Amino acid sequence: MSARPRPKPETRAFKPGYLIAIAVFGAGIYAIGTAIPKLPSNPRAAEVRLAARPVVEAVRVFRAQHAGRAPLDLAELLAAEHNGARLLVLPDGLLPLDAWGRPLTYHHAGTKHESTYLLSLGADGLEGGQGEDHDIVIGVGESRP
Repeated sequence: MSARPRPKPETRAFKPGYLIAIAVFGAGIYAIGTAIPKLPSNPRAAEVRLAARPVVEAVRVFRAQHAGRAPLDLAELLAAEHNGARLLVLPDGLLPLDAWGRPLTYHHAGTKHESTYLLSLGADGLEGGQGEDHDIVIGVGESRP
């Protein structure tokens, strides 16, 4: 008896449809991952950010008027005007209070590669910490000379 030749197994070529399916699946996973809100390390961070909003907006307007340069200090920001009115008016010249009743602090590094930001030292008023003691940094963008 002669041996019959074995049939060759079907080979499946990689089809472009597979690549599209993988891309759509990956995009869906990415969208789900970015849609899940990330919890701040300090549970009162949202409250502090809300209090800081007028200062952040004033810095943004200042930067738009000064070719991207942030104010060097709080005094420069308080002296700035927009459309004939003060850009930012603060009672007693103090920044807004954080969630623990202490004024936020304004920091400007003064170099091209470092940020301008507002800072709350958290519940304990000390640098660092965990939970409510964790510092809250509110960036107002890169400064440019």
